[in-house]
Amino acid sequence: MNMFTPVILGKWDFEAHEYVKHDVPENMTIVLYSTNMDLPINCSNCFKNMTFGDGYTSRTIHNPTGFGFPVCEDCYEEEVAQEKNNKEIENANQEIN
Repeated sequence: MNMFTPVILGKWDFEAHEYVKHDVPENMTIVLYSTNMDLPINCSNCFKNMTFGDGYTSRTIHNPTGFGFPVCEDCYEEEVAQEKNNKEIENANQEIN
């Protein structure tokens, strides 16, 4: 594990409404914050190479205090779609009840 890889990452499960452990391979560079927008890192979800400045704040992968780690654009769009889909399901369930 390199100096940038956090010890604990949780991934929010929209359906279960709880965090599940999110394992990061040891050779990945995952950072929470950097002033260097050109810093080479890995997406905290799919682990593809990217720079810190190209990242989006994850809607699902957080540190213990809830701050989102950087994810690539594809993963961010997937997270937003998952969140929207889950909200639509919850709203439909509330209308039934």
